[in-house]
Amino acid sequence: MADAPTPTEPKPFATADQMAERTDGVIPADRPYLAYALQVASDMIRDHCGWVVGPLTTETLYLDGPDSRTLMLPTLNLVELVALTQNTVPVDLSGMHPSRTGVIRSRTPFIDVFGQVAVTVRHGLDPVPSPIVDLTLQMAARALGSPLGVVREQSLVANVTWTSTAAGVAGGTVIMEHEKLALAPYRIVNLG
Repeated sequence: MADAPTPTEPKPFATADQMAERTDGVIPADRPYLAYALQVASDMIRDHCGWVVGPLTTETLYLDGPDSRTLMLPTLNLVELVALTQNTVPVDLSGMHPSRTGVIRSRTPFIDVFGQVAVTVRHGLDPVPSPIVDLTLQMAARALGSPLGVVREQSLVANVTWTSTAAGVAGGTVIMEHEKLALAPYRIVNLG
């Protein structure tokens, strides 16, 4: 069996240059904390969706053994099943039948032990869908726009009200309700 590739860290869904372009330079590519804001927004989207989403990534997933011939992987776009172990013992992949949506059927049942099925996969959407790129930019811009959570500023000549993420709260990295709806096609739904 060939050595499994080294797992890769998921990158942000959007770049600093895309932010500069989207905001017409209001948030320049070299703005402090921009890279961090893009990574945090991407991580929150991944957490909400329940899988890496994109781009194409190699990672090892540690799962509970289901004690059945079917194993569900947290992915909606499985490109390759690279390796699988149960209790650290390598499993021959020729008996595995994976679907693109992450369901693996085996000729023999998987073990019934928590956290002892390690599956190395290549998965993700490449390129990252444009709605996810746009949402990442939107969330990061919102977080950078009011980093202290200020809701409103007022002087004798100006009055500025920041975008609210909740009642009395501005800024911060959150996924708003309408954004959750936009992420629905990319989210793994637990039916069990």
